[in-house]
Amino acid sequence: MKRGEFNLYTISMVIILTMFILPSISAQQPYKQSTDVNIKIPCFNNNTYCSASAVCNVTILAPDGSTIVYNQLMTNQLTYHNYTIISNYTSQLGFYQSSMVCQDGGRSGSYTFEFQVTGNGKDPPSGIVIVLFSLLFLIIIGFMVYSVVHTTGHFIKRDFDILDLAMNWGLYFALLALFTLEGFYLGNPDIHSWFLWLIYVTGITHIFLPAIAFGFSFITNLLKVRRSND
Repeated sequence: MKRGEFNLYTISMVIILTMFILPSISAQQPYKQSTDVNIKIPCFNNNTYCSASAVCNVTILAPDGSTIVYNQLMTNQLTYHNYTIISNYTSQLGFYQSSMVCQDGGRSGSYTFEFQVTGNGKDPPSGIVIVLFSLLFLIIIGFMVYSVVHTTGHFIKRDFDILDLAMNWGLYFALLALFTLEGFYLGNPDIHSWFLWLIYVTGITHIFLPAIAFGFSFITNLLKVRRSND
């Protein structure tokens, strides 16, 4: 592996570490897709918590406008009322529009609110995260395509050395790190599935095959040395 190749490889690793320490700031934590969502909303009457006899019902619309909960009774927890939406109804990504109607003695009131469901239960990524992720992906994939050609050429010449093996394995583990970043920052189910497929493929091209190339080159060169000494 040439010095220039090593420098570019090092730069890509630095960018990965930078993304790991980027802060994830959220005003209100979203809920994770396809998990149970426990809605907790305070009920107030004359600037105090509603009484133990207060009754609240909730209606919830999915992001596509369909009704997933209609006028269902919430559980009175004194300081708040809650309702749990089972995971079957939280598969859609986006904002769920909701309304709560309460009766407390002779008083009644309503409250509208929304909550967000994302793929990883975190806020959608900012523009800089998407740009850095895309840049890293292009850099790593570019190196991986190059390393396949590099491995093939050195395998034919029987001079695939330990640095070549380290480059291939390093690129694979860099892709695994990027996969971790995708789950933490992006949380897109489609990208996640595609990444899994890519990891399986590159496990063959950048772990298994380079190990064979290194072993074959090592044995071939060892035999050459023995023959020259005979």
